[in-house]
Amino acid sequence: MSLVSLLQRQVEHRAELLCHNRNLNLPVELGKASYEPLDNGVNFIKQHYLLDSTHATT
Repeated sequence: MSLVSLLQRQVEHRAELLCHNRNLNLPVELGKASYEPLDNGVNFIKQHYLLDSTHATT
């Protein structure tokens, strides 16, 4: 394993931790953070979900 691939793995691992910690502390209505690996780093993505409250049970 080359030094470049080890550094890439570290970046991906830290991105995973960052997204996980952010998602734990914020409600889903504000969007969820995720990432996708690139050849030279990562790309962060903010995912939005539409919540339909008409199907909620009370």
